[in-house]
Amino acid sequence: MAYQGTKKVNPDTGKEFVEGDPKPINPFPDGFKLQKNSLTDGKKMLFVRYCKNKKPYPNGDLKLVFSEAIEKICTYCGDTFETGNKKLYRCGKCRELKWDGVSEGKQRLNPDTNMKFIPDDSRPISKAECGKKYPQDGRLFAGYTAVIDKSTGFYREVWATPTKRKCEACGKPFESARAIQCIDCRPQRNRAYTPAEKRKIKRTNTKPCVSTERIKKFTGCKGEWIPINQENFVRRKHSNGKYYFSHICRKCDAELGWEGHIIRTFNVTADQYYEQLNKQGGGCAICKTTDVGGSDRVFRLFIDHDHISGINRGILCNNCNIMIGDQG
Repeated sequence: MAYQGTKKVNPDTGKEFVEGDPKPINPFPDGFKLQKNSLTDGKKMLFVRYCKNKKPYPNGDLKLVFSEAIEKICTYCGDTFETGNKKLYRCGKCRELKWDGVSEGKQRLNPDTNMKFIPDDSRPISKAECGKKYPQDGRLFAGYTAVIDKSTGFYREVWATPTKRKCEACGKPFESARAIQCIDCRPQRNRAYTPAEKRKIKRTNTKPCVSTERIKKFTGCKGEWIPINQENFVRRKHSNGKYYFSHICRKCDAELGWEGHIIRTFNVTADQYYEQLNKQGGGCAICKTTDVGGSDRVFRLFIDHDHISGINRGILCNNCNIMIGDQG
């Protein structure tokens, strides 16, 4: 339970303490003295907040919390500011802006390219049209929030620190803010259709597959306009509860899922798989057949591996894979 108390007056300004005020030099009128800390002597201390979770002073005033001044860069306007709160990421001017849940707004364009921001875009060097400056801190664009700044009417951008990752599909190392696949393997699920394409989609109820050229090469997809139904596209559920059809066809979606499976299970990329298959003449390493065998849902030959050592021994059909497994 938070204790009740009165706020002290800053003897330097004659007003109540505001976040960012330096430690007062003049004495308090009632003779109150702030506690000294040997670790902070000689350092610039700034007011952070009133401590409401501890008992107030005997006279009823709330306790004051000061912290060492830190120079930070505002993630909204890019200006430098001093604060004692390590969790702050916006300067005082930007904190005064009121954010609400308005659902209609516009996306700020990248001033360097004059186009919409794309995931993993670096911070722009130029100023935006509204005068916003971007700090050059090495962060990458991750997306937009659902809140809008009333003063500008733009959605707020989200920037994240890039991390080194391993592509889930091809296994190549790359840097990204949130993606799990590199730019070559990443399907263009969020590709913006042109106005003419959108009108054609509504009029004909058809759309093309927008997967990458590398995936289309393996599946034979030509990106033609096909009817939007469950036979051609996978039906998924959005986080808001609504259902939608993905922008990539079923063949390409299955290829992406299979590539992710073999890289996680066998540590083998799709390129390595097809290279080994070509060395075997396009068939089983033992019986040389191209018939997969087994379930009708299986369309590719199996990767045979030692369950103890984890070494991959070759690509086999279903019957040969079972025979090797029975023999241990």
